[in-house]
Amino acid sequence: MAKRFLLYSLLLLAILLTYPQECYALGVRPLVIDLDLEPGDRATFELELTPGEQGRTVKLGLFEPRQLLTGGLEYRQATPQEYYPIGWLDLPEEVTVPPGENVTVECQVRVPYDAFGSNTVIIMVEPGVEDAETGIVFRVRYAVRVNINVPRPGLRAQIDIEDFFLESDEEGRPQVVAHVKNPSPLHYNTTAEVTIRDENRRLVERVAMNSQAGWQAGRGTSRIYAGAEVVLLGEVTEYLAPGEYDLRLFINFADGRQSISSSRVSVEEGQFVQPREYLRFSPQVVEDSLRPGASLTQALQLENRSGDPVFVEIRTQKIEQEYPHCVFDSFGIEFRGGRDFELAPNRSTRTVLISRSPRNIEVGGYYGYLNIDVFSKERELLETHQIPFSITVGEVEEYEGAIRSVEYDYFTEEYLFSVYLLNKSKVHMVPTGVLYLIDEDGDVVRSMRLDMQEGQLNILPQKGAILTGTARDLEPGDYTARIVINYENQEVTSAEIPLNIKP
Repeated sequence: MAKRFLLYSLLLLAILLTYPQECYALGVRPLVIDLDLEPGDRATFELELTPGEQGRTVKLGLFEPRQLLTGGLEYRQATPQEYYPIGWLDLPEEVTVPPGENVTVECQVRVPYDAFGSNTVIIMVEPGVEDAETGIVFRVRYAVRVNINVPRPGLRAQIDIEDFFLESDEEGRPQVVAHVKNPSPLHYNTTAEVTIRDENRRLVERVAMNSQAGWQAGRGTSRIYAGAEVVLLGEVTEYLAPGEYDLRLFINFADGRQSISSSRVSVEEGQFVQPREYLRFSPQVVEDSLRPGASLTQALQLENRSGDPVFVEIRTQKIEQEYPHCVFDSFGIEFRGGRDFELAPNRSTRTVLISRSPRNIEVGGYYGYLNIDVFSKERELLETHQIPFSITVGEVEEYEGAIRSVEYDYFTEEYLFSVYLLNKSKVHMVPTGVLYLIDEDGDVVRSMRLDMQEGQLNILPQKGAILTGTARDLEPGDYTARIVINYENQEVTSAEIPLNIKP
């Protein structure tokens, strides 16, 4: 793969050096526009066009987005008869952008009275380019997403799990695959994970799931558009010995709703390639509590376990873009000993992470990841390790949360109850809880302890996580689930939610 990429790169470079090129660039902002409108509403938004070195006529076209199974989008130029929401937008087809001068384009939106749900229109912004006399012409075009959300009573986000299984990837390694569908008229973001347990109910691994487009973009969520089908993938990194395994898929969508599915799979001898670990590292987690103005010093120990030299690169990764508790936005960070280096076979090295706290920083928790990429001598990526990195500043005494949903799943004669909790505090927490099942007569028929999923360190601020509890021998019927969440000897939140237990 690396040799082929190098060959293509050299060929492209030769073409570019042989022929003169012209490149017409253009800046556009914003690239995503979210509008919450009522039926019959009218609204206006603006696009700002920034020219390159020379002026140009810019074309504006309207396209219909179609989501692929990979989670990515393809665009089809359409008419209002072919794609209804295109007729809601009114904007010029061409705009002249003088050199060195920004131009603002005003766009009108008219929502029909019969409109509802999530509707997305793509404005394709493309500089018009005259035919070049010689050479190659590069044109950069921008797809501006206009999301028009029109609420209606009774609209509710839904997700269907069409299929869910374990298979080999292209290199023979195990991966979990989930084929999901959004049958509702609303688009939403999803996060998902799969727990894998062996025959003794021991947790083997928690596998993060995402669409191919989500993995490639480095996002922790996947957006699923109304009516679309998407495949979620998760790489299994632990060795799966021959035997029976229970897989349980947890999908969180639409700001707190849940769906759960379970499956039992058999793994045969030699079915999968056994994972190989090239790098051993410590610590597994970097965390500390500091006062304003203090600094953190942490040594990272790295060992090459293979018989070949490897190249190591350490990079930082945010929890997500614009995350308000990002450690890298608030703290200075440096590595003494380097953050990219070669590591000889069966040798170890150490690099020291130093992070300094500003004196005027607010009390709370700050978070991110340290990613360790391991490459072969041919610069092929072999593996990536992720180290959670957190710094807590000062003392946070009050914790706040919100219970967004409760769901259940019946599998192998056991009910698993799943509560989705949002952490609204300034710092992470590791809560526990109790779920009381109250029947129609007001009697508590069952109580169960709620705990976070094994292997999950905590719930970060402004993030959600699942707490689970189990019960057996429940009678079908209508219940009220009374949920109480606690942390640090205080009640964080509570809620009562209707729950129907089906036979």
